[in-house]
Amino acid sequence: MRQKDYPYGEVNSAIRRFVPEIKSYMPNVPVVHIVRNGKDVVSSILNRASLTERDPVYYGFSPHDSIIAPQEWDEMNRFEKICFLWNEENKWLSQVADATVKFEDLISDYETFDSKLCQIIGVKVPKSLWFSECTVTINKNKSYLDSHKCENWTDAQKNSFKRLCHDQMNAHGYEL
Repeated sequence: MRQKDYPYGEVNSAIRRFVPEIKSYMPNVPVVHIVRNGKDVVSSILNRASLTERDPVYYGFSPHDSIIAPQEWDEMNRFEKICFLWNEENKWLSQVADATVKFEDLISDYETFDSKLCQIIGVKVPKSLWFSECTVTINKNKSYLDSHKCENWTDAQKNSFKRLCHDQMNAHGYEL
């Protein structure tokens, strides 16, 4: 890989497990893991085709058996699988990234945005530009169902979320 002389960013969950390989090719490139509240992520994913028959990438997906026993994975419902993956992938990324920052902090506090992201990756973003971008919703899921909002989850879903996501929710300071 050729390193460029200007900043480059990638928002791509498909490469999350390749952070060590990326860093071996580009050792001076900082990797920042941006974590988002698990309740919001799970709610959003439930509104997509992820892990359903309509999902061309993850339908039939099963994590490596070093992460979870195949039988245990197969016994999980879709909601539980989404929760499990949110927790495991954020745990993994927190271990291999150079820094981890909460998405909510990046869009609510300019100083956090500047010190925890911009300074690490070597870019300058004026506060006025940050503010104008943080007030616009981009890529909003247009098929969002109220039933998928965390406050509308069933008791079983709430219990599954707490059981499967408590580690990373606590690690990043989110309320269960």
